[in-house]
Amino acid sequence: MGYTKEQRLVEYRRLVVAGLCPSCYKPAGDTVKCEVCRMRHSASKRKKNKECGVGRYNVTRTHYHMTPSEITKVCGMYLTERKSIAVIAAELNRPRSRIRNALVAGNAEIRTHKEVWASTDTRKQFDARPRPVRRSWKGGKRKTKAGYVHVWVNDPNHKRGGRYIFEHRLIWESTNGPLPRGWIIHHINGIKDDNRLVNLVACHKRDHASMWRFVCAHIQHLERELAELKTDVEAMRRQLTRDTKF
Repeated sequence: MGYTKEQRLVEYRRLVVAGLCPSCYKPAGDTVKCEVCRMRHSASKRKKNKECGVGRYNVTRTHYHMTPSEITKVCGMYLTERKSIAVIAAELNRPRSRIRNALVAGNAEIRTHKEVWASTDTRKQFDARPRPVRRSWKGGKRKTKAGYVHVWVNDPNHKRGGRYIFEHRLIWESTNGPLPRGWIIHHINGIKDDNRLVNLVACHKRDHASMWRFVCAHIQHLERELAELKTDVEAMRRQLTRDTKF
């Protein structure tokens, strides 16, 4: 019968107090494990992380040390070109903390939050700054559980720098103007991710609930028949072209 968890813990503490390695029972000195076991453990862990792509092997690390010439360049971009810390960090591929430390080392006066947003070029820099690629980023589009499409729109007045809005509403309002209060955008054929302008119509909520259910079913049936007819016509055209050659 093997040791229980409590017995293994007691044995582990006894070996540590005695200055012995819990793996090979050799003298370990001031550390928990001896030098050989500790190096073997670290090497196996690095190999596993490299194979699985986790830890520091997940992303490409760059050298973040700032030379005096780079500090001068950062201060020039910040003071002369009036670029923000986020824009400079994205252009130089450096963390924002390193850019801020470089400005402090160069004795540059860091602008406050109100001074940053009071600048006329802040919005242009915010919209034009390069975005880092994240795991959760899907190009600014995502699909909701209900089947609608969300699109990311930059908005510097928002607390997150932007927000997700419905794609069908964005397309309709870009052509027809703001949507009236109490109105919604309806998909004519009932397909929620078919956001063509010809497939969108604005209606009041009460009208949408009363009549559009049956209209959508009929339109979907007509679209399926139209697709079948187009396929048949294309097949007949190819057959006619083949017969005329011979």
